Amino acid sequence: MQELSSKYEILRVMGHGGFSAVFKARSRENPERIVALKQLDFSIDNKDSKEYRDFKDEVEILKKLSHPNIVKIYDEFILDNKPSLEMEFLDGETLESILKKEKFFSIAETIDFIAQISSALSYCHHYQLPDSSTIFEDSTFFKRNSIIHNDLNPKNIIRVQREDGSFRYVLIDFGLSFTDPDAVRSKKKMAWQSINRRRNGREPR
Repeated sequence: MQELSSKYEILRVMGHGGFSAVFKARSRENPERIVALKQLDFSIDNKDSKEYRDFKDEVEILKKLSHPNIVKIYDEFILDNKPSLEMEFLDGETLESILKKEKFFSIAETIDFIAQISSALSYCHHYQLPDSSTIFEDSTFFKRNSIIHNDLNPKNIIRVQREDGSFRYVLIDFGLSFTDPDAVRSKKKMAWQSINRRRNGREPR
């Protein structure tokens, strides 16, 4: 972790899974800058490799997203031969963690977080669309524009408390959100199945 340590001071481990680790980190160049740093758990020996090009292309798309309910991605690079992401640090808890303690949300809270996350998903699904009325009329729309989260679940939504006491719900960890939805069909996520039925003229049940 020599390159990582030279660029950042690791403040704590925020999470560690089978494919990546996420750290709360302080920039050594700008000590006031606190970020979330995600390192993928595979090595890249060559920046011209297909793996790194796929990673870089994916991140370049996600960096363009600008929505209050989507985590902001600032940069990508290789540290210690591992693809790494510098992201907005969110000082909050995942819905998964909250539900383990509180078991359920009030009706008002439920409406609030559904509205915020729906806004984020709508932004992704309509990405760069000039006229949203054509979303289901143009069968090529999803191939050209839409960004699919591909792993929507409570552990990928963070609740952050604002200064006024209200909550901001933020969608994180897009995984491989290919702009071509054909590439994610094997995941068989319900959100995509619903969209796909509409594309084929069938209403979701």
